[in-house]
Amino acid sequence: MLQHSTQVELRGHFPKGIYRAELWRAETLVQRQTLQGSSWTVTADPGKEYLWKVYDSKGIHQEGRFQVAAEFRFSADGANGRPGTKGITSQEGGAGEPGAQIDAELRRYPDGMHLTLRTRKQRRHYLFVEPKLRLAVSSRGGNGGAGADGLAWHGYNPSKGRKGGDAGWGGNLIITTHDAPWRDYLEVDLRPGEPGPGGKGAAWAPSPEHGYGPDGPHGNFGGGGRVVTKID
Repeated sequence: MLQHSTQVELRGHFPKGIYRAELWRAETLVQRQTLQGSSWTVTADPGKEYLWKVYDSKGIHQEGRFQVAAEFRFSADGANGRPGTKGITSQEGGAGEPGAQIDAELRRYPDGMHLTLRTRKQRRHYLFVEPKLRLAVSSRGGNGGAGADGLAWHGYNPSKGRKGGDAGWGGNLIITTHDAPWRDYLEVDLRPGEPGPGGKGAAWAPSPEHGYGPDGPHGNFGGGGRVVTKID
């Protein structure tokens, strides 16, 4: 739930008449009370998942889970590349991973605007409770790792600085929207990562007068992702 307030109004097809309601956080009972009506207002700490249960005379009538977002952000950024290891066989920096593809759907229901975001590893469902809120959606490429510095050693090759890792490309956002422009609800960042710096060359033996190995080149730049909009 995307809102600044910690007060959450739960609504549903609650039993008619007087019924019992419970609010749980993890395995802890936070609140229990007798209610009458079609809604229930509770207090929730941001970032904590809650389970609510409503009982009629025959047992559990309805239950559900919710969470107030601790931050208005969804990230599917690629990981940074590892730095190269220095040694006789020094290594190049690792390439940054590309940002993930995000499949999104934005649809309005009677209780407000709903947003579903999916990647291979994540699935999130958001409800925009308060007006004029935006969710920051990021799928940036990872930064390339730094190339290893050259090693002062007997020979030219170990003295060379190694190449920096290539930048990861930004991921794509594929969004299906039904009844609202997505820019009113999302701030999107699909930039590539930064290329890794090349390693520094070192003097090669038997003495510095023989010269220095060259610095390694920087990694290659990546490209930004794109937004594909589908209107249903």
